[in-house]
Amino acid sequence: MYVLWECNMNATGSRVRRIASIALLVPAIIVLSAFAPVLAQTKTTLQYKEVHYQFTSNAVLVGNPADGHVNGVWARRGLTIFDSGEVASYSALGNFDLTKGSGTISGTDTTFFADGSSWSTKFTGQFSVGPKGLWVIPHEGEFIKGTGRFEGISGTLVYTSKQVDKKPDFEGFAVTEGSATYSVPQK
Repeated sequence: MYVLWECNMNATGSRVRRIASIALLVPAIIVLSAFAPVLAQTKTTLQYKEVHYQFTSNAVLVGNPADGHVNGVWARRGLTIFDSGEVASYSALGNFDLTKGSGTISGTDTTFFADGSSWSTKFTGQFSVGPKGLWVIPHEGEFIKGTGRFEGISGTLVYTSKQVDKKPDFEGFAVTEGSATYSVPQK
């Protein structure tokens, strides 16, 4: 009888260990599968240039005009040319807060690709007047949305915009040179 009971206990203990192993393995598989899209992503870095122009703006003097403090909004359009040779259209909407020719800008932009895909970013920058009286704006940004081949995009951008022709405020053409580093979940 004792031998039979011991055999039963060994079989039961073995079954319990198997059930416990499975009970631990199932949550581990669920957790790992939740991270699989993140693990499947690869980072891509693109160099690019943009040529853009302001198509509208509105500025308001703040406080005493002698202080030279101005707040406003602006919108720009243009083309983005990537180091791969791909060309896309570009539009941006932002605001600025400047005092005597220096201050901050922020906003959002969207790049539209020929295949119908797009990406959108939000950015901030530091506005200043550079050499020859032309403005210069170093920016930092992050991706906030993607469609088509960029759906689920995440990452950052670093770029600098420089005024090309000397026109008042944000008017005229500018050239932007930058780098985008991003990941897109694999489908």
